[in-house]
Amino acid sequence: MKRVVLLIVAAVLLASAAGMATFWFASRAEERALVGFEFVGVYSTLAEIPANTTLGQAVADGLAGPTDVAERFVPDNALTEITPENSSLITPVTLAEGQLLLNGDFVVPPDAPVLLAVPDGMVAVSVALSDPQRVGAFLQPGSPIAILHTGQNPDASGAVTTRTEVLFNRVDVLAVGEVSDDSVVSVNVSVGEGTPSTLVTVALEPGQVTRLVHGISTGTLYLALLSDGTAVPYGVPQSTVTGR
Repeated sequence: MKRVVLLIVAAVLLASAAGMATFWFASRAEERALVGFEFVGVYSTLAEIPANTTLGQAVADGLAGPTDVAERFVPDNALTEITPENSSLITPVTLAEGQLLLNGDFVVPPDAPVLLAVPDGMVAVSVALSDPQRVGAFLQPGSPIAILHTGQNPDASGAVTTRTEVLFNRVDVLAVGEVSDDSVVSVNVSVGEGTPSTLVTVALEPGQVTRLVHGISTGTLYLALLSDGTAVPYGVPQSTVTGR
């Protein structure tokens, strides 16, 4: 009887030792497999994220959170940080638990306002122009243009001087869009009542703004579409005098 008990105890001890050895070997194998790997912080789903949930809300509710993953297994477009820019983005579909979050998983909400990207140190100014004034439908964001101004200036004797000059020999278009019903009246002075118009927004240096606004209020503007490396020289304004 004692011999049977001893055999059972010995068998239990051997099984326990074998299990511990297997666990130790597996742990060491995992450690050896990860030697030399660089780990990066990424975000993953901790629970299912319903569609139309913002990224910021998913993190706040504990549905998503940071985790460390070996760099070689991280996709180039993996989500690595939460910023003011991406926290308001939403997921258009439900995301399952346990997956890495990608930048493409979250998109701009359909009703989100479109923000205009103004270059650092520049300001954006808009003007409403008819098709001929804005080079037809050929302008698009990024187009380089020159801006010309034609206006009439009567003097005390009754003579009227029509003057055409180059206001800016090269500026960039930021946006092109339709004119809304509540557009400022003064912006449309150069277009003419009843003339279809389009709003063209350009990037200017702060010191150039008053020159363009004055041009809008005192005459007619025309845009010239430029090729790379070209500009319309300022030159001498062209003038004609009529009437007395």
